[in-house]
Amino acid sequence: PEVNTYNSTVYSIVPQKQGNKAFSFEILQKYFDLDTTENIAPLKLRGTVYPFEGTLMSIQVPYSSNYARDIFINYLPNGAKFQEISFVDVYNGKYDPNLVKDKIILIGSTATALYDKFHTPRGIQDGIFVHANMINTVLNQKYIVEVERWKELVMLFALTFLLVLFTLYAKNRVFQFLFLLVGFIVLFGAEIGYFSLFQRLFTLPVQLMLIVMLTTIFVTGYKYIYEESGKRALKGALSQYLSEELVVNILDKFEEVKLDGKRMNITSFFSDIAGFTSISENMEPEELVHFLSIYLKEVSDIIMHNKGFINKYEGDAVMALWGAFGGDEKEQAILACRAALVQQKKIQEINEEFKKNHGFEISVRMGINKGVAVVGNIGSMGKKIEYTALGDSVNTASRFEGINKLYGTLICVGESVMEEAKEHFVFRKLDSIQVKGKEKPVFIYELIGEIGEISSEKQEIIREFEKALSLYVMGNIAQGEKIFKKLSEQFSDAPSLTFVERCEKLIEDGVPEGWQGVYRATEK
Repeated sequence: PEVNTYNSTVYSIVPQKQGNKAFSFEILQKYFDLDTTENIAPLKLRGTVYPFEGTLMSIQVPYSSNYARDIFINYLPNGAKFQEISFVDVYNGKYDPNLVKDKIILIGSTATALYDKFHTPRGIQDGIFVHANMINTVLNQKYIVEVERWKELVMLFALTFLLVLFTLYAKNRVFQFLFLLVGFIVLFGAEIGYFSLFQRLFTLPVQLMLIVMLTTIFVTGYKYIYEESGKRALKGALSQYLSEELVVNILDKFEEVKLDGKRMNITSFFSDIAGFTSISENMEPEELVHFLSIYLKEVSDIIMHNKGFINKYEGDAVMALWGAFGGDEKEQAILACRAALVQQKKIQEINEEFKKNHGFEISVRMGINKGVAVVGNIGSMGKKIEYTALGDSVNTASRFEGINKLYGTLICVGESVMEEAKEHFVFRKLDSIQVKGKEKPVFIYELIGEIGEISSEKQEIIREFEKALSLYVMGNIAQGEKIFKKLSEQFSDAPSLTFVERCEKLIEDGVPEGWQGVYRATEK
């Protein structure tokens, strides 16, 4: 027979070639008792068919597509089969004649040695059954044809557009991959369903591959042009406030970063130059700008090096955050404390330059606290928006910076910071205070330095101070005062001097009823 094969798979038959008909079509001609003349229409015309033309009837068998000269075979489904009768049974008369009455009978061999077996969409079949399926297709007029090209193109671009749309709005690459996978499965299922209903084929697998390929090209192109350019711009902007390592980490998790406000556990840092107002009044504007540029550059580099986010500058004041863009929560307090200590060392170094060029030295107070805050874009849409943090824990960190003035300290931290960083740094318990506007008192601590870097003298001062503080809280004011006074006079310990003054006033006025050792701060 004249058959088209693809990798030895018979999926269609050419009914007539060079004047010779295929076996199955010769049988059909005899069955219908018709003359056949192939309608060779120009290939540019649609709807070309192979006709059986006769005086009593006319049958038109559609070609597989508008541009082809073969006819698809609609094979019987798995499990269904044609009636088979052995030649031996026919010879011996052992068959029911009603089985063959008014039927088309094909005589052929199924012997393996004849090499008349073919791969088909329904498995390996003998050549005689290939023709039987072709005849059955025509008799039942269940033809398979390809969908018109224009319909395929419309569907192709429509589905590509929808798939691109869904994929672009996916939150991350995992969802994008899932959309592509689900889209592929849906398309495959839709084509099978369409074929089952209308016996029309799409150009599988080219069409599916084309949709996925076009979607990938569109999505990749969009992300490169839009998102990647946005990331580059964002990287440039963030590099002014964050370390290179943190910027890369943020951009790697770009889809997970939310800028619309989110409750997060963060560590807040505030710093301020003591007596800056007096300093600025004695400097020319250009000189002041130069001074601040040097100072802010040095402290900013240290903060960013320790993975901090510089949230804002307000004159000489600096606000920084740890954890505003995620990261290891357990490291926040440690990094913030280390950044504060390194800044204090750097300030001592640059004070020599300030003394030489400007005639003064600076002292910088710092406050650190950790807690829950709302982090995100705050401001007026279309006007001014700032990525910052709001919450009680942030306000408390700012208060800690100012509280340093009461004790003559440089770095004051909250209890949450001390608890998380105490294995790395030495702290001194300063006091239990009730800040202005708050009902509940909080413990405050002075950050002294890294463990292993504190002198034995300083360690002795800390032990004696905390011993005196314990007496003070229990109401043994006089005993506590003796220790505070000794530390103040012998070591010029500023916090001890503060408590000496308090003890003297308490001794003079008397200890209030219900004394718990809590100091009520009247200033922010």
